[in-house]
Amino acid sequence: MTFSTPAGRLRLSPVLDCFDGAIVSWTASRSPDSEMANSMPGAALETVGEGDRGFLIVHSDRGCRYRWPDWLDTCREAGIQRSMSRKGSSPDNSRMEGRFEAR
Repeated sequence: MTFSTPAGRLRLSPVLDCFDGAIVSWTASRSPDSEMANSMPGAALETVGEGDRGFLIVHSDRGCRYRWPDWLDTCREAGIQRSMSRKGSSPDNSRMEGRFEAR
């Protein structure tokens, strides 16, 4: 997600708990770089117990950085499921986009 701020554009990679709609962690950067993408799974893992990691699903509709070997290895080792699709065409993406919809 990209937001315009007085200091410039900010890219946000939030982690949403789809059960209660809470943002449980996030990473942010001025550019959607590998550092931001690679730190996001760790941020998500810090929010759940060891036994609940298999319930994590990470969705990305802009997959390039989310297909890198290090990122895939992190998800695989932690038991995080991945979900990817085209922008705007995934049911699991609608929950996140609805959370940040302009009101």
